[in-house]
Amino acid sequence: MVIPMTLALGVSLHLPLILQTLHLLPDWAVLNKDAALVLTWSSILGLSLGAVVYLSPFIQKPVKLPVQAVQELLAADFYTPQLYRGTIIFGVAILSRITDWVDRFVVDGFINAIGLASIFSGESLKFSNTGQSQFYVLTIVVGMSIIGLVLTWSILPG
Repeated sequence: MVIPMTLALGVSLHLPLILQTLHLLPDWAVLNKDAALVLTWSSILGLSLGAVVYLSPFIQKPVKLPVQAVQELLAADFYTPQLYRGTIIFGVAILSRITDWVDRFVVDGFINAIGLASIFSGESLKFSNTGQSQFYVLTIVVGMSIIGLVLTWSILPG
């Protein structure tokens, strides 16, 4: 735990210098000094309060807040996991179930229907074969004629 916290501390301390070097921070002349002062004092106040609470031997550990509802809210991390589970995870689960149903019954059903149609047409063609090559040539000529008519339908005068 010490190494990640030390690395995070180093990054957070050097980040303003890096951002200033990359010219991503405003100049000191245009900086809102009142807001900077409020942020600085609130940071100092938060650090001091944390140090008093956690380093003082006079305050009982774990800290008991006077209002039980606030204690439970902080202990439950503002109920963020329950909120996340009830919104994001619930939505993704419903969407994945819908997608699964569409994939299983609509897409697979369509593909299976095409497969069955090709199997049945092949089986019916198998029994209708005569074995005579002139019948096959006639079938090809009729099929090509139909395809030619469909392709040239808009070209024909009429």
